[in-house]
Amino acid sequence: MSTPQQPGSGGPGQNGPWMDQPPQPANGWQPGGAPPQGPGGQNPQGWQQPQPGGQPPQHDGQQPQSPYGQSAAFAAQGPQGPAQPGPGQPNAFPGQPAGPQGQPGPGQPNAFPGQPAGPQGQPGPGQPNAFPGQPAGPQGQPGPGQPNAFPGQGTAFAAPGAAFPGGLQTGSATKPKSRKLAIIIGSIVLALIIGTVIAIVLAAGGSDQTKAKKTVTDYLTAVSEGNASKAKDYLSNSLDDTSLLTDDVLKDSLSRAPISNIVVSDAAQGPTNYEFDVPATYTIGDKDVSTTFEVDFFSKKPVIATSSYLSLSSFDGVTVTVNGTAPSSTSPYVFPGDYKVSTDHQYLTINGSDMQAYDPADGYVSGSDLELAVSDAGVQMFRQKVISEAQACLASTKIDPGCGAKLADLDDGSQIKEDSVHRTQDAENAAKLQSVTPEPGITTPTVIKADYYDLGKMDITASCGKDGNWSNCELYGFGSGSGMYFGSPSIDLNDPDLKVVWG
Repeated sequence: MSTPQQPGSGGPGQNGPWMDQPPQPANGWQPGGAPPQGPGGQNPQGWQQPQPGGQPPQHDGQQPQSPYGQSAAFAAQGPQGPAQPGPGQPNAFPGQPAGPQGQPGPGQPNAFPGQPAGPQGQPGPGQPNAFPGQPAGPQGQPGPGQPNAFPGQGTAFAAPGAAFPGGLQTGSATKPKSRKLAIIIGSIVLALIIGTVIAIVLAAGGSDQTKAKKTVTDYLTAVSEGNASKAKDYLSNSLDDTSLLTDDVLKDSLSRAPISNIVVSDAAQGPTNYEFDVPATYTIGDKDVSTTFEVDFFSKKPVIATSSYLSLSSFDGVTVTVNGTAPSSTSPYVFPGDYKVSTDHQYLTINGSDMQAYDPADGYVSGSDLELAVSDAGVQMFRQKVISEAQACLASTKIDPGCGAKLADLDDGSQIKEDSVHRTQDAENAAKLQSVTPEPGITTPTVIKADYYDLGKMDITASCGKDGNWSNCELYGFGSGSGMYFGSPSIDLNDPDLKVVWG
């Protein structure tokens, strides 16, 4: 194959349109790189290396020189290679293998001007095959003032970086791939954000409804396991008296009323956005309980606002213990359970069943099933003191013998002669006196007392008269204050002398 010639006047292998172009420099090359090879590996004459500024040599009012000094018709002179340019591939020299889609094959210069590029072979936005330094025109078109690389052809000369041998490349053919890559990266970032949000939510325990349900579940579980310190942490810290929320008190309760079969349902929104109602069922002792816990979110963590407290006001002033522990007040809070109230008082005792705080929703647990009573030692002490003083009164002949048995004035205006009074009791009333049994006071439990009629009635005779005329008379009377009865005795257990007071 012959070496391509400079454009001439119609000779073989020469292109007519280049006839009037100005001559090229004698050497035909500019420093900075090896010249591209033409068909057959020869150096086409007249090739000029693109200048550092990216602008090929221009001549005033002249078209740029063809890289090979020969038209596309030159390709027809040689045999065709097996690989033809595909869609989007620039025209390669015949016989040269095709490169990747949209790129020249090995050793192939850029497509001859005038050949359309395939869909992926178009230059990037603003990157038509324009001369370096010239403004870009519409996509795939030369910019203003940029002549086509070859006269009469539609494709402009390749800008620096086009896929010429020596490292020049055509315009971007990867825009769709970049868009896909951006979509993939965006999807990955979105998935990471969603995953992070889910992880944060899960780490925080989920929604408030989930937290409320978990709070009740963990609370009841801790109570059933006898872990008072853990269970207490789920309750409000504003509870007044938590002296009974201890392991010892709870374990004593579980020994009589164990908790099992705990089932906690989903939480429901309460009256406000900060409150949730959590239904729960469980078995405590031999009783099945179905209740609802209130869980509040007024603070940073959810707390259970549903708690029971024992009413111990009937034992006010008496040192009592609940499951072996002394409470700090008469209204101590307790976990769901069974509570045995007792006292170590020498003269008092507590009778009745335990206080069952099985359902926290009840709140107030009354001590009505419990009864504070005088102990056997207290009864014995009371009888000893009261009967002794009562018998002294029976033996007295005075109008006022003490013990609340002073005789009243007679209705007819008669008088009772001093030291003439005789008091006796029949067997029935004497038996009452001997069996008198005190009770704790209603308002002050530590003051034990008995009513006047509990000591029995007395039979009384005396000397009665007027103006010094005395005669024996039998006295009658009804109720307290008549003198026919003793007064109502009481003893304050806090009095060190345990003195009997007759009321």
